[in-house]
Amino acid sequence: QLQRRFPGSRVRIQADSVTVHGVSDLHVALLRPTARQPAASEAWEHQRWSFEVRNKPVKVVMDSLSASIGFLVQWDASCEAGDLQQLISFQVQKVSLDELLAAVADAAKLQVTRQDASVTVAK
Repeated sequence: QLQRRFPGSRVRIQADSVTVHGVSDLHVALLRPTARQPAASEAWEHQRWSFEVRNKPVKVVMDSLSASIGFLVQWDASCEAGDLQQLISFQVQKVSLDELLAAVADAAKLQVTRQDASVTVAK
């Protein structure tokens, strides 16, 4: 279904990874919530993510990551509407969850901190 929506895209699922080639909207669509249970924060320590974002609002990226990985995202009152809608771009290869969140923070020029399964975004 996604390949029909995003012609020319490729998704390859292997035992321990998923490789995606396509536009950023495809990546975001793959991160939308599914019916699976959230991952335990202990399991995140052993998982690695490869991810590319091109010109997407930081709120969309964080909400998609939150839904697909299973952490709770909290937006600090210091974040204004413009902060949430700013477009970000970044790419990471085989990084931990904390490194992925750091890449989002760097791209958005925001502070992103994680405590177990709770992630806070602040200015």
